[in-house]
This record gives sequence, structure tokens and C-alpha cells, in this order.
Amino acid sequence: MKINSLDDCLLMIYAASRNGTTINHTYLAKRLGVSKESLSETFCLLRKSDLIRNEPSNIVSLTHKGRLRIFKKLHRQESIRYFFADILGVDDSVAAKEACTFEQNAPKILVDQLASYSLFLKNKKCNNINAADFYRFKLCMIRYHRI
Repeated sequence: MKINSLDDCLLMIYAASRNGTTINHTYLAKRLGVSKESLSETFCLLRKSDLIRNEPSNIVSLTHKGRLRIFKKLHRQESIRYFFADILGVDDSVAAKEACTFEQNAPKILVDQLASYSLFLKNKKCNNINAADFYRFKLCMIRYHRI
């Protein structure tokens, strides 16, 4: 069995570290349902990308760069979940599941735009932002994506 994405490993490491669980190669391979050999290849990629580090006794932890990547991913998923549930009215459990799927499979530009728009709508709801503010927001996003 192959690992779906590098983020699957990073999320597993992050979740375990939040629960106080120590992660090693064997534990992670078992949790992801993959062989240690398959996981070793993934770990090489993650280490080369400076997303994880090996500590003594084969314990694995996220680097600052790895934690940042996961925080961004979780933020995008939460923003998309908010849009699906609070704006479109989709059931929260369905919205959460579909937000994960959407974040993983949709083109990055679409995910980023929807996450940004959701954040804008959330702030608008809290701060009564008007249409002119939205227009300025869209101009900023257009300029940002051209750079």
C-alpha cells in the first residue's frame, strides 16, 4: 500500500505529538497501514524537505517547517469547512469531511482563493464589512496571485 501524501505522515506525527504519544517508524507504519520500507522512502523525502527530524531511538518529530506546513493545511481545511457549513448550510460532519477532500484534491489556487474568501466572509460576519471592503480584498488577492 502507498501513502496518499506526505501530509498524511505529517498529520499523523502532529496528532500523536499533541496527544503526548511518541512516534517511531513502526508505530507510524502500523497506523498508516503501510510497510516500513514504503514509509522509509517517505521519511527520506520528509527529511530532505526539512519537514521532520529523527531523534534518538528512531523517534520522529516535526521541524518548525513541518509544523508550519500542517498549520497552514489545517487552517485551509477549517476555512473551507466554515464555507461549506456556515455559508452553504451543509451538515457540519459532511462539511468537515468534504473540506479535507477538497483541500487535498482541488487545484491549489482554487483552495487558496476559497480559504481566503471564507476568511473574508467570517470577518465580514463579525465586523460588518461592506461591499467596498470586499472589492479591495479581491483586488489584493488578484495582485497577490500575480506575483
